Amino acid sequence: NNNNSNNTNHPTHPQTHTTKYIIPQGLVQYEIFGRLRWSELFTLLEQAKQDFGLEDYSISQTTLEQVFLNFANEQKAMDGTH
Repeated sequence: NNNNSNNTNHPTHPQTHTTKYIIPQGLVQYEIFGRLRWSELFTLLEQAKQDFGLEDYSISQTTLEQVFLNFANEQKAMDGTH
């Protein structure tokens, strides 16, 4: 489960927003919603790596299972069920 999460709009890509999760082992996970080119994403991460002293990062696309789980959670929230 997520220890902390918040949503923000990206300053240079207003059509894009991120959700930040702080997870165990001192890892931070971001979900990016919107359209960004792979080159833009890598540029942002390389800059963040320098700015914040990141050790490493990885990028992956959303899996079909994640899409289904997100959809199911949205439906539950709309129905008011948990």
